[in-house]
Amino acid sequence: MSGRIARRHLLRYVAIAVLAAVATAAAQTRATTITGAGATFPYPIYSRWFDEYTKRTPQVQFSYQSIGSGGGIRQLTDEFVFFGATDAPMLEEELLAAPARIVHIPTVVGAVVPVYNVPVAFAVVDELPRNPALKVSLPAVAALYEARANR
Repeated sequence: MSGRIARRHLLRYVAIAVLAAVATAAAQTRATTITGAGATFPYPIYSRWFDEYTKRTPQVQFSYQSIGSGGGIRQLTDEFVFFGATDAPMLEEELLAAPARIVHIPTVVGAVVPVYNVPVAFAVVDELPRNPALKVSLPAVAALYEARANR
């Protein structure tokens, strides 16, 4: 009788061990999705980074909504996403109003470049002056960015 009881206990332990192994394997294969939203500017590089990371770590998936900086801030402060992306840091008032501490981590840097139009209608590139004397002063550039320039 004690042999049967011992075998029964052994079978229970084996069954528990098998169930634990199956549960652990199932937990390890379960995918985790990290959601984010925000700025449109970094979306192309984020998409590439997320794809590369997922190739190396298939159990981690990413979902990023490129909806604009304001939308990213809103969804982050509403706790709808795990991270938000914005072109500029959040204002102090926004940080203080957030339900949890927010940490800014710069990820992508972009530039704004002034572009101008040389008034040569339908000119062929070779016909344009090689060294045009067009110069824009720093105050004129500042006026453009401040939306004060009208011509």
